[in-house]
Amino acid sequence: MEKIEKEIKDIPLKIEKEPVLSSEGDGVVYSEATTTPLELVKQKVNLDISSGFAQTTQILTFKNNTNRELEGELNFNLKEGSSVISYGLDVNGQIMEAVPVTKEKAKKVFEEEIADNSKNQVSVVEQVEGNVFKTKIYPINPNGTRTVKLQVLDELDVWKDNMKKLWIPMALAKSLEQLEIKIKINENRMTRVYMREENGELHSLATTKQGEIDVNLEDIKSKLAKTEQGAMAGLFILTVDEKKEKKKVDVCLEGNTKYDYFSATFNMEKESSEKSEISKVGILLDISHSNYNATRDQSMALAKLILEDNVEVVVFPFNNTCIHSKSVKTYEEFEEFVSSFPMDGGSNIENALKAVQVGKADFNYLLLFSDGFFNVGKMPFDLSYQTPIYACPDSESCNTAVLQYMSVKSGGSYFNLHESKTVKEIKSLLGVSTRTFKGLQETPEGLELYPSIPTSLKGQNEFTVYGRIDRSKISENLKVGALFESNNKKTTIPLEFKLLENSKDGDHSVLARIWAQRKISQLQLFGDKFKEDILNVGIEYNMATPGTSLIVLEKLEQYKKHHIRPSHHHPELRAKYDEFVLANENQEKKQFEAKVTLWAKSFKEHRYETWYMKEFKIPKATVKKENSKIMPENPRPGNNNNNNNNNAFNLPTPQPVVRNLTAPPPPPATEAPQLRLMAEQQQQQIRQVEREHMSQEEEERRPRRRRSLKKKCKKSKKMDKCKKKEKKPVPQKPTFKMAAKTFDGNNEYANTIKNAEDQYKAYLGFKPKYHNSPSFYLDAVDVFLSSEKQNLATQVLYNILELGLGDVQLLRIVGYRLDQANKLYESSLVFRKVLTLSPHEPQSYRDLALVLERMGEYKEAADLLYKVIGGKWHNRFEQIQYTAIVELNHIFAMAERNKKPLSWDDYVKELKFDVDMDLRISMAWDTDLTDIDLHVIEPTKEEVYYSHNLSVIGGKISRDFTGGYGPEEYMLKKAMDGSYEVSAKYYANHSKSLTGGTTILLTFFKDYMRENEERQLVTLRMTKNQSKVHVCTVSI
Repeated sequence: MEKIEKEIKDIPLKIEKEPVLSSEGDGVVYSEATTTPLELVKQKVNLDISSGFAQTTQILTFKNNTNRELEGELNFNLKEGSSVISYGLDVNGQIMEAVPVTKEKAKKVFEEEIADNSKNQVSVVEQVEGNVFKTKIYPINPNGTRTVKLQVLDELDVWKDNMKKLWIPMALAKSLEQLEIKIKINENRMTRVYMREENGELHSLATTKQGEIDVNLEDIKSKLAKTEQGAMAGLFILTVDEKKEKKKVDVCLEGNTKYDYFSATFNMEKESSEKSEISKVGILLDISHSNYNATRDQSMALAKLILEDNVEVVVFPFNNTCIHSKSVKTYEEFEEFVSSFPMDGGSNIENALKAVQVGKADFNYLLLFSDGFFNVGKMPFDLSYQTPIYACPDSESCNTAVLQYMSVKSGGSYFNLHESKTVKEIKSLLGVSTRTFKGLQETPEGLELYPSIPTSLKGQNEFTVYGRIDRSKISENLKVGALFESNNKKTTIPLEFKLLENSKDGDHSVLARIWAQRKISQLQLFGDKFKEDILNVGIEYNMATPGTSLIVLEKLEQYKKHHIRPSHHHPELRAKYDEFVLANENQEKKQFEAKVTLWAKSFKEHRYETWYMKEFKIPKATVKKENSKIMPENPRPGNNNNNNNNNAFNLPTPQPVVRNLTAPPPPPATEAPQLRLMAEQQQQQIRQVEREHMSQEEEERRPRRRRSLKKKCKKSKKMDKCKKKEKKPVPQKPTFKMAAKTFDGNNEYANTIKNAEDQYKAYLGFKPKYHNSPSFYLDAVDVFLSSEKQNLATQVLYNILELGLGDVQLLRIVGYRLDQANKLYESSLVFRKVLTLSPHEPQSYRDLALVLERMGEYKEAADLLYKVIGGKWHNRFEQIQYTAIVELNHIFAMAERNKKPLSWDDYVKELKFDVDMDLRISMAWDTDLTDIDLHVIEPTKEEVYYSHNLSVIGGKISRDFTGGYGPEEYMLKKAMDGSYEVSAKYYANHSKSLTGGTTILLTFFKDYMRENEERQLVTLRMTKNQSKVHVCTVSI
């Protein structure tokens, strides 16, 4: 056994950090910190090992040591093939079980519960991407605790001929006050349980076939005390089959009244394989930011073994672009070349594969060292493959489905360098044709088997398939043949067994969940083709999948409101919900077209007739001439300001400037959050009244303003008569100028990078300290843009995509900047991802629609805005429909102008309006539950903003969005000469997570919806509540 234990120490296992429930940021004036950890104080682990499977249930209690109510987030990675099968949250001292819903619905419900500030409890667990999972909890009371239950199902891995293993990462939190580990073993194999330290040291906890093991915190600490600076890394489970002879096919069967589920393990003789001569190998090396903290120990070790065989290796480093390749023949050359690249930028596998094909080199195979999180360019499902690819991730997190797809599609294999095999074993299988499971000879109706596609055994002599049998179609026996191929020789192994006789209904069995997981794993290999099937499996088997999440709600009213049926674990709650559904099932829903028509009518009454068709008296001498143009102040060489061709990288992002403000006064800093929120809600109601119904005082004041203006005009009549006698000068051609502040770094790194001879080197010098800060990358982007280094700026920008998988705010930041840079295709890919993640938010549709319009994809853009108008949205998004109606008409105008006309027959015709105007400013932002206000000071010195939303000359401000993402608009049908000062005010942030600031996108239009329309974009970042930023001056 000593030899086995020595080998266990050498296995490269994932070392997880302690479980950390966190909330982003650190305070109301935001810092560079990305997460504020909440302490783990209690941890209970129940591990049930039976029939080659392990069911791990963890109950984790976290403490919020802050004085603020928070939303918490727990991120964790699972082993490949593992599934989250149960989740719960403590509600009034009891664990409330979660139920499966679509991923989109879970996100929508969670955000709406926070937005409504209902104080009701809500929690979700979701699969973010690959093997990365996340739970979100709200609320976590000040100085309070929250407890979650997380249940995971694992299959033990085949390790050696008669052994299986399982590694369960489990770091020991320093804040832990109580730890209980209970291990229940019910195996027909001898089972050994070890605790392994980070340095590889092993401590035996038990050796048994049957029985229970109890371990507490003191036991762990006493074992760790025996080694210097010992740190617990996790539990290692090893099962040994002591039988001298194995069955050729070992079947395990479970079932219910509808289906039988089975696993069939085929035990085969060791195969002899001939390895062809390897002369040239290509290595695709991912050097994007997601690998920043990766050690690469295993991938470097594998490369070293390959180079020891005197094989030529060509290295293709890639991030969002493909760096120049290099041929190396020694490990020293390889190590020197690889170490010269910083881990920076996004990840684009499409460019890497193109570089390989351009070289037209004959590689025996390609090695892919990447985590598979490709966030730039086309996904691997849309690419073609000419050379076998062996995908070998060397990181804690990876996108298994994507990497497996590339391997299977190209004729290679997938090996996780942290699981199952050592690098020596993996190296021996590269370029070798190993035994492959080809499927069944014939699949009878009623049998669904996975895997059902050709699958490599990766040198193993044992292979397991999982099946579901429909008892209504197969009633007694199953008899099929399994096909295997090795060295071009095919073998059929019969699979025959009798079905169960007395099955009962109940929760899904372990085998049922494993079967469902294997089905999902296979369907994921085909991209979005089987998205609906994956969704249905997740809901039926109560699993967190790429399409489903598990959600917990506290009260019956929440389940009614969101139309979610409670878990069967809570029968009384479910019965009450079913009564509610039965009583309301005949209630009619409004038709989509009817809703669109209502919004069209509302727009006509409240925007078109009362503002657009109204005549505002402006002195003729001040009316804007039709031939004015956008001319940026102090333009740089090469600056292009033609319609829709503005290179926004030539318009650097201004930095926030804090100013003293007048009305409305900010709430007192000492005010309690609940009282402050009530005040904000009251203020919102007041603003709503002010927007739609002008107060009597306001109505009385406006005529006086106009009379005052008339008096001034009368006094100047005599002067005008004198002027008429004079010879008229030739009128100067008026211009439309937009002067924005240039970048002015105000932190320790910005000016250093800006003034450095080698700016990129200076940026890399600061990256270790700020590598998790979006602000750092945005500031660096501004520096590179101001220095005309657009490609470098783009690479640095893509780092933000790698900071948080599935983080919509980060995705929007990148999407806005790419749009600003005229990288429209790349921007559209980002916004498509946003739409996938947040289809319950109208801003997701609008962002994508506006980019597609600029790309000339008018029909899809119009359809997206049509959904915004007719969709069912949370009330914090109310009146975004007005903006969508204006922009929908703009799309029709652009399509007509570019000879791609659209037909109103496809839409409600009442939406058609002619709303061209001299000046339109639109402002949106990337952070939900945030109140940003648009302010415009007109040439008359009249300031237009939410509580004074209509000026004397007709300047109109749209609805004040106190939650959501905006947009807020300033519209002026006829502009007068002079300067328009544009500012943005960060009024409030109602989010329960402590996010690090908000990025704002402002779009300026001159001659909106006319042939000579001009457009410019500005993005800026605001980091303090109550700050006001002067964005630019528009001069006419």
